[in-house]
Amino acid sequence: MTPTRILYVDDDPDIRHIVELSLSLDPSLQIRAAASGEEALAAIDDGCPPPQVVLVDMMMPGMDGLALLAQLRERPATAAVPVVFMTARGRQADPAV
Repeated sequence: MTPTRILYVDDDPDIRHIVELSLSLDPSLQIRAAASGEEALAAIDDGCPPPQVVLVDMMMPGMDGLALLAQLRERPATAAVPVVFMTARGRQADPAV
């Protein structure tokens, strides 16, 4: 069985490391991580097969999660890829995606 390709994007190196370690325990998942939206787009554009799922931190400096989502939707290779937001936001006042 071919592993599911996941791209995980988070600017916090500690959280990124923990998530990478946790997800890598499942042999059916292939994890690729990026520290920013820009780095994620570069990883997608590097010629490797595109991810099948993207996990994105909502709050990142520079290109935040919503801006990255907009960029992913503009690219044919990722226009229909499911994107899951992972965030510390939890207040009712925070905007829904």
